[in-house]
Amino acid sequence: MLITLFLIKLFYPIKESFTREQLKLPKDKILFCNHAGAARLDPIALDYWSQILKKVNNSALVLKNFPERTENMKNEFRKRGLYVSDDNEDPLNTLYFMGGGSQSDHIPQKSTCNVYLDLHWYNGHSTTGDMFWAGVPLITYPSQSMAGRAAASFSIAAGFPEMVVNSWEEYVDRAVSLVSDPARYKGLRKRVEDSRMVCPLFDIEGWVKNLERGYKEMMSIYKSGGHPRNIVVNELI
Repeated sequence: MLITLFLIKLFYPIKESFTREQLKLPKDKILFCNHAGAARLDPIALDYWSQILKKVNNSALVLKNFPERTENMKNEFRKRGLYVSDDNEDPLNTLYFMGGGSQSDHIPQKSTCNVYLDLHWYNGHSTTGDMFWAGVPLITYPSQSMAGRAAASFSIAAGFPEMVVNSWEEYVDRAVSLVSDPARYKGLRKRVEDSRMVCPLFDIEGWVKNLERGYKEMMSIYKSGGHPRNIVVNELI
């Protein structure tokens, strides 16, 4: 018997805080970021990230640090017309790298960035949850696969459907417009921070109750000899 359980409503802890100076990041730049593994990065994403950096004055991109691939990544952005320095102190530099951090500090480290730029083909999964918990707005352009829709699901569960876009052009425009209006950005960031304790995404108690309801329904179907079917758990008890 095959039964598929769908939990419609969903997720966690940080205490430390970090400054950009501690992480060797520029304190006065607008920092876009992506913390995915290097193997997930694709040329199309790099093209559009480069467009965003060119359109936003005094901006830079922060990527996860993989020392063996750092030079290749720098060269990819140089080929796209960006100034990438080997000196992090260079005020014109547009590319920085951040270590993964320990289990307890990686989320507060991520909170030093302004906007998370999600990948199209393979979204951030746990990373998207990290970014919301860190209070960082994101922009995601979902693809058709499950791996490419995860961040959109997280965004909607967190209460921010406006972070989901439908094209690369909209992706670039949303990123540029978001950071070009400081008051709008500040308001959105506060909403993300305030939502953490009330949105379904981080409602662990409600998630567990829904999971238990799904298990009970599974057993009820099994005991009654019913046919396999999908179970949709939508509302909390």
